[in-house]
Amino acid sequence: MTSRTLNVGEAASLLHIHPQTLMTRARSGLIPGCKVGRSWVFVESLLIEYLVTQSTLRVSVAGTQEETE
Repeated sequence: MTSRTLNVGEAASLLHIHPQTLMTRARSGLIPGCKVGRSWVFVESLLIEYLVTQSTLRVSVAGTQEETE
C-alpha cells in the first residue's frame, strides 16, 4: 500500500486550516509531519488518522459533559 505525500499547502487544505497553523502544530508535534531537507512533508493517511482521532476525542468529551440548568 502506498501513501501519498502532501506539501504544506495541500496538507493545510486537507485539514481546513491555515498553512501557518499547520506549521506551528507540526513543529510542536501535534500534527504528524516531517522535515525533509528544507521542506515539510505530510503523509495523507496519517493526517486522516489525525482527523479521526480528533473527531473521536471531541465526541468522547461531548458525551461526558453534563447539562447545566
